[in-house]
Amino acid sequence: MNPSFIKPSRRLLFVSSVLLLTACSSSKSEQSDTEQGWPESIERWVAEEVEKERFSGGLVISSNGDTKVEFYGGLANRSFGIPVNKNTRFDIASVNKSIIAALTLRAVERGLLEWYQPITDQLTSYGYSNNFDSKITLHHLLSHTSGLPDYDGVDSTLVKDNYTALKRMHVSRSSYIEFIDSLTPIGAPEEQFHYSNFGYHLAAMLLEAAYDQPFKQIVTQQFSLPLGLKSVLCSMDNKEVIPELATGYQWQEHSERWEKNPFIDLTVGRRIFCTVSDLNRWAAVMDNPGYLSKESISQMTSNQLSNLKSSVSYGYGWVTVNEKNPSEMGKLPLNVPYLIHGGSTDGYKAMLININHGEFIISFMSNVGDRTDEMQFARTLVKLMPIE
Repeated sequence: MNPSFIKPSRRLLFVSSVLLLTACSSSKSEQSDTEQGWPESIERWVAEEVEKERFSGGLVISSNGDTKVEFYGGLANRSFGIPVNKNTRFDIASVNKSIIAALTLRAVERGLLEWYQPITDQLTSYGYSNNFDSKITLHHLLSHTSGLPDYDGVDSTLVKDNYTALKRMHVSRSSYIEFIDSLTPIGAPEEQFHYSNFGYHLAAMLLEAAYDQPFKQIVTQQFSLPLGLKSVLCSMDNKEVIPELATGYQWQEHSERWEKNPFIDLTVGRRIFCTVSDLNRWAAVMDNPGYLSKESISQMTSNQLSNLKSSVSYGYGWVTVNEKNPSEMGKLPLNVPYLIHGGSTDGYKAMLININHGEFIISFMSNVGDRTDEMQFARTLVKLMPIE
């Protein structure tokens, strides 16, 4: 009987082992090439989105402090054909809530504001009379549990043409507080999560009263300078020229043309502008105590709605998602914890995501309005990234 029928020869074993090792090595090499090539895959995909005019702006993806993707494409100004570049500023829209929340926590740390003191007391001490629910605190404003309405609660005359009349209100701080105070609440504090831009506008005005400075100056002195984020600024005057600001556009289906975003009065919303790279650097602060204390960062990034029956997990200025706190708002196909907040205002879209405590940070902004679906854009990005 041929013993080779019972067990392979040593030569055959050797050849088989070499082939197996080569196959494994090749598989690992292909996997490694795929992982190493993900930035190029993302850049190719975003370039296609720019070509289709579904994106015009910038994207930065960093990993543990190292920039992996930095892409700019499209036009910052269509009238003069000015392209988007690394110095282009955008309106960050509601991503400013994370900044307003951080500034508020910083003021609380310094004893300038009281976290759980009713805002009625804090507003009265600054010379404002109001009828806000006496139970509303800063905690409620920043977690969207104050019972205050959003833009859906304003008079019908201010709703027309996408809230044009509301956006063009030119008011003083005290007049705007009285305006918000006149709106019908949607409920009592701590009853439910109800996203309210007005709550954050109030928080910004409390900061102005606490520092006795305009919000523009507070952003510069208490945020931009301490963090070295030179592009971050706030404007409250439409006559002010914001250097290298991208114009916001909307595509008009009926006329098949681009139109510039309508005039918005800057005194109402305390708007913030910056570059995509500085926005990315801001998200990294959530994992690096110093600007804020460890306790304040924990407050910002912990689910403040855990005592409510809510499908949303929200901290202060961040949707905060992990295994114990899933969220329908900001939902991404990820199995690791992450922080996320998007923003949308006339012509501008913004998104900031901190994945797995800084393992990856994604920031992108676009100026083609609703042509950019910011959540779908984010979902596609994370699927193209090597996230376990």
